[in-house]
Amino acid sequence: MLWVLTGILLAMVSTALRIRFGSGVAIAATVLWTVISITLGGDVLAETMLWLVAVPSWPETADTTTRFLIAMLLQAVLITGSTIWAIREIRDSERRG
Repeated sequence: MLWVLTGILLAMVSTALRIRFGSGVAIAATVLWTVISITLGGDVLAETMLWLVAVPSWPETADTTTRFLIAMLLQAVLITGSTIWAIREIRDSERRG
């Protein structure tokens, strides 16, 4: 379940970035976020509170019930916010022509 939610979040953020700033920024931000996630999520740092920064690796690092519940709650909030952001960017781009 967390894999699907993480994919939705990354897709919404990437979509909003693509519409707002262009393909280059969207790709660079996604790659940067993934590299940070691999660095923090695949190391000893994943056992610290830094696991929260590594959103793309949440399905792997949310291995306890508490972490899973925190990740699910944050995913719901982040997906809602990023979806609203993407919809606003789509509407703004339609107005701009």
